[in-house]
Amino acid sequence: MKKSLIRFFSFVTVLCLLFSLALPVFAAGDSDDPNVFLSKGVYTADDYADTDTIVTFDPASGRLTIDDRGNAVPIADENAFYEWIKGIAPGVKTVYITKSSELRNFSYSHELEEWDIDGEIFYEEVGAYSNDVFWKAFSYLENLERFEVESGNPEFEAKDGVLYTRNCYYLVHYPAAKPDKTYKIDPWCMLGIYPYAFCNTRYLERVELPYARSGNFNYMMIEEYAFGALDLDTGEAKQSSVKQFVFYGTKEEFSAIITQFEGNNAADGAEVVCLKTNVIKDIIAYLKFNVFIQFRLMLDSLRYL
Repeated sequence: MKKSLIRFFSFVTVLCLLFSLALPVFAAGDSDDPNVFLSKGVYTADDYADTDTIVTFDPASGRLTIDDRGNAVPIADENAFYEWIKGIAPGVKTVYITKSSELRNFSYSHELEEWDIDGEIFYEEVGAYSNDVFWKAFSYLENLERFEVESGNPEFEAKDGVLYTRNCYYLVHYPAAKPDKTYKIDPWCMLGIYPYAFCNTRYLERVELPYARSGNFNYMMIEEYAFGALDLDTGEAKQSSVKQFVFYGTKEEFSAIITQFEGNNAADGAEVVCLKTNVIKDIIAYLKFNVFIQFRLMLDSLRYL
């Protein structure tokens, strides 16, 4: 009887091991250190990911370091990342982005499709990549004062502690606890403002948008929740710290670009100061967008060929 039980449990153990090897493995936040979020993304037991996304928090300095090593592998569970971010958020003062971090495809709405090829099982990832995980996650950092980007990063740069894409085409994120009451967006930021970029700011009261127009044509795209103030978990609107916008153009034009997406409720009660435009500035803005920026974008595209 005793030998039969031992054989039975041995058989069950071996069966479980074999079964586990046949199933896909998911990892998110795979680290024993509570100050490190290590994700090996989605992988199968036979196809182990050799690159990681590592986000490290140093409580002593208040620095959050993002090193996604080229971002070849996305996380498997973005909610796990949000929960981790919320846990360390009060202590984060600075976000440091390494030169290898592109913040691309950080999350992945994944499904695994099973293929049987000559009796051997393979798993293929099908789904869509999502680029907005970091943009929302940054908004949980209510005490964040500045961004820093390591020299040589091909995608991002930090100017006066504010995160922009390379060459300042887009404004990515304004730190919620940056102590300034006024902020003038970089004049080269003529393509747009990312989701959650000015979300839940604490001290910022006045924002001056760049001269990004020619005639009645607006170049800038202000994305969803770019100027929102809201509970990030419930989506419930809150009172924004932004009390005034300075815009080159008319109130109608301003309303058209800032309300094109839901959630930009900061503009609802804020004063809009409209500055007059002139022919010279219109010509410069037109040339800047249609010549300089387009030429830069063309050069940037060559890097991926």
